[in-house]
Formats: sequence, structure tokens, C-alpha cells
Amino acid sequence: MNLGENIYKQRTRCHLSQGDLADVLEVSRQSVSKWENNSAVPELDKLIRMRTIFDISLDELVFDEKSQPSVVVRETSASWHLHTIVGLILLFFGLLSFLLSAFWGSNLVVGEQVGEMISSCLILTSIAFLAPYNFKVMGLCAVSCFAYYVICFGMLDIRTMANMVFISFMSSIVWLWFFVLGTHANKGSEHSEPDQGCFDKP
Repeated sequence: MNLGENIYKQRTRCHLSQGDLADVLEVSRQSVSKWENNSAVPELDKLIRMRTIFDISLDELVFDEKSQPSVVVRETSASWHLHTIVGLILLFFGLLSFLLSAFWGSNLVVGEQVGEMISSCLILTSIAFLAPYNFKVMGLCAVSCFAYYVICFGMLDIRTMANMVFISFMSSIVWLWFFVLGTHANKGSEHSEPDQGCFDKP
């Protein structure tokens, strides 16, 4: 998109006529028309004033480029990767602790029940890191949660207090996250990104 097209785009977005913009910039309406038709180029001071009127950066006005969102995306991506790595590490050790306590609990120094409590805490913490960032990851955590129930009650017949507490907290957290993230996703789909602010029409 060239400069003239972008001036037209921003002007119409702010619901300004060529005459309105001309009055604010203290130029003739014909000058604005020439800028939008690319017959003439506005002076630097006019570009700066238009940037203020349209409430956008100079780069966005001249080149129709937004630099800030890309920075936010990179920062969000880096944060997502860090949380994912930490969550996966905690999930691995949580499952490892569970297997050790389930099959070799009597041989553990801390004992079977303490081992189960440690595994429960690690798995819960790992879900706290993983679940808010990806629905697929959250689904995997939910499947792991129900698999944990089946193994404990169906296969190993483990009915300790640690498992009861873990299952209660796990169920509450999983369904709460599904509700919160589902509500957030619906709001995001229903509401489009709001327009940038504009200078008040004269």
C-alpha cells in the first residue's frame, strides 16, 4: 500500500472528510486530494501532524508497517517455550515419581504415600505451566489425569489419602481451566480488535 492509499485508509477510518483533514492540517482540500492520488507528497511536518491525528506511528503511516506487534509475538513465543519446557520437565519427574511410588513404594526412603504426594504436586505444577498456553496440551493433561485415575483405582487399587486429594484438586483445576480458557476464546472470537484512536473531528 502506497502513501496516498494509506492516507485515504486512515482518514476514512477516522471518519474524516478531505475537508476535515485539510482544516486540521491548515491546507487546502485539493492538497489532501493530491496526496491521496499520489500526485503530490505531503511535507514532513504534515506527515507528523497526520501521525498524531490518526494516532499511529510514522512508519505505519508511510509504509503501513506495524513494528510493535512483532516484538510482542516474539516475546510471547519465548515465554511460551520457557513455560512449555519447564512444564514438560515437571510432568516427566511427576510421572516418574508416581511410577516409583506405585511399583517400588515400599522400597522408597520417603515411603509410598509421600512419594505419591510428591508426584501429585509435580504433575499439578506441570499442568499449571502447560495448560494456559495450548488447548491441545491441556487436553493431553486431562487425558493423563484420567489415565492416572484408571491406573490408581482400576489396576493398582491405590486408595490412599494422597490420591484422593490429588484427584479432587486435579478435577477442579482441569475443569476450571477448560471453563476459563473456553470463555476467553469465545470472547476473542466474538470481539474483533478495536480500532486505534483518532483525533477528534474538528
